[in-house]
Amino acid sequence: MSSLGSSEAASPASRRDLFKPSGGVIGALAHCLMNEHRTLQKEAAWAVSNIAAGSLQHKQMLFCSEVLSPLLHLMATAVFDVRKEVAYALGNLCVTPMVGSVRIPEPILEHLTVLIDRGCLLGFISLVRSPDLEASRLGLQFLELVLRGLPNGQGTKLVEKVDGIAAMEALEYHENVELRNMANELTDRYFGEDYGIEEEYGPGIMEVVKGADDVSDYPPWRKGGITNS
Repeated sequence: MSSLGSSEAASPASRRDLFKPSGGVIGALAHCLMNEHRTLQKEAAWAVSNIAAGSLQHKQMLFCSEVLSPLLHLMATAVFDVRKEVAYALGNLCVTPMVGSVRIPEPILEHLTVLIDRGCLLGFISLVRSPDLEASRLGLQFLELVLRGLPNGQGTKLVEKVDGIAAMEALEYHENVELRNMANELTDRYFGEDYGIEEEYGPGIMEVVKGADDVSDYPPWRKGGITNS
């Protein structure tokens, strides 16, 4: 398994054999993921996560391969340590490779949308609630990707629907500074005091509210001032 996880060091010819969309090594990893033995599941998920951290081609080939369904099944049903490894694999499938000085990966929208449609978001919410710091951080990172990556506010609605807001708010006073700051920043940025107002009162309401705060053109009596009689 360790040699598979280190596949980036392989020759181009070896990598072509390794990343066949079905069968071969990828097929073997899929079988390991479907095996009932926890150790095999965890090691296979680790290998997939390392491959998924590679090039865009690697991510696309894995996404179209037979490993995807067992990964999603394990994310929903496996024991904690397996789910944690699976989460790394799914997360890596959803972001572009890190290039140069770029430190914030961009979402691969097609991958992200399909994985969410197939139910993986609940598994990441579960990780956010975990007492394991690394797992909680991983869950928050995925939520940030969903909130930032999905267009037209879809991310906020999906996260709210699966009680993601409550999961993040539970970390508001967490003793770990990094987790606390990550959760609070996401909550403030995407679910601040203005969240949901336009949905409830209609488009343009925020402009009306903000306009009401501008009293520069109000007559003195509207400002609470004293007028000359």
